[in-house]
Parts: sequence; structure tokens; C-alpha cells
Amino acid sequence: MVVQPPEWSSKYGEGQVPLGFQGETKEQGLVVPRCPQPRVLSHPAVTCFVTHCRWNSILKTVCSGVPLIAYPQWTNQPTNAKLAQDAFKIGVRLRSIQELDECIEDTLSRPWSEEFRNNAAALKEVA
Repeated sequence: MVVQPPEWSSKYGEGQVPLGFQGETKEQGLVVPRCPQPRVLSHPAVTCFVTHCRWNSILKTVCSGVPLIAYPQWTNQPTNAKLAQDAFKIGVRLRSIQELDECIEDTLSRPWSEEFRNNAAALKEVA
């Protein structure tokens, strides 16, 4: 997990890792303050990418050839998510965080998952 510090401070702690999270998950992964997104996405262990769908994230995903789970929040993100799902056909749309497990399954293990991987690989070749 990569945590990018928020651009502004908040009294509610948005964008911050919850207290105790790193200790509870230290055997499951590594939390770092920042790292290059294209390098992470290009790693062979990455099989899908959960993204908020800002345009740069979509481009980096396409260039890396990785299927995605789109979780748009505002402005152009819903449009970008629709493009990724319906036009590029490289992933699924997450409508609520409670659907995450199902969306991961849809992206990695369903009959249409291979189409997502093939489309993502094809886009990577032309990107």
C-alpha cells in the first residue's frame, strides 16, 4: 500500500493511515510514504489496481497493462471510470467499498477476467 500525504491538513485525519494499521498488517505487506506509481504497477506481482480514476492514474494503468477496479469520487473521475470499463474494457466499477471483494473476484477470477487482462495488455502495446 502506498500512502500519499494529503495536500492539506484535516482535523478528521482524512488520507492518513489509521492508528495501529501498520502494526496489524506488517506481515501482509509494506506501507511506504511515497513511491513511483508506474514502477509499482509494472511489477509482475500486481494483478489489478484499485484507482480513484484521475486521468493520470488511468494513463499509468494503461501503460502498465494492468486491469483495474474503478472507484471514482468526483469531477472527471466517473467519466474516466466509464471509459475504462465500457470503452477500454479493462476492469470493473466499484460502487461501494463493501463490494471490493466481489470486484477483485470479477477482475481476477471470472470468465471475463481474461478479457480484461488481454485488453489491458493490448493497450499497453499501443501506449
